[in-house]
Amino acid sequence: MANSVADMNGNPVVSAMTQVFTPPLQELYALLVRIGVVEIID
Repeated sequence: MANSVADMNGNPVVSAMTQVFTPPLQELYALLVRIGVVEIID
């Protein structure tokens, strides 16, 4: 994640939180899309 905003700011706490929470949030988003809660409109 060298190109993330957290790494550019140099705040180690924000960077760590970003690395911890990003994968679960991506999985949650994917699940919501699959079950139809979130709809992607082209």
